[in-house]
Amino acid sequence: MTRLDLLLIPGHPDHAGGLMFVGDSMRAFWLVSFALGTIVAGQVANRIARYGESLTTFKRIAIGLVVFVLILFAGPLTLFIGKLRQTKRRGDFVYGALGSEVGRQFEHDRLNRERGADEEMLSL
Repeated sequence: MTRLDLLLIPGHPDHAGGLMFVGDSMRAFWLVSFALGTIVAGQVANRIARYGESLTTFKRIAIGLVVFVLILFAGPLTLFIGKLRQTKRRGDFVYGALGSEVGRQFEHDRLNRERGADEEMLSL
C-alpha cells in the first residue's frame, strides 16, 4: 500500500491526510493483545505461586511483551511515516502560502483604509 500513489490531503479533518482509518485498525487487535497478555500473566502467576519468585523478576518479560505487541501490530503502520511527512511538508508550504495571501488581502481590503471601522468591517 505504501508504494501506491496515494492522494493524501494535508488539510484532511482526520489530521492524518485521510489515512486515519489505517490507524484505527489497531483497535481490531486488542483481543489478540489481551490474549497474549493473559498467557504471559498466567505463566508469571504460576511461577510466583508455585516457586515463590518475586514479581520484579518478571519486569523484563512484561516490557518485552509490550515491545513485541507494538512491533507486531503498530510496526506495519510505520511504513506510512515517509508519505505522511511528505504530505505535511507540502501542506505547510501550500496552506502557509494561502494563509499569507489571505492575510495580505485582508489587510489591503480592510485595514489600509483611512476611515475608521464601520459596520461593514466589523461584520466580516
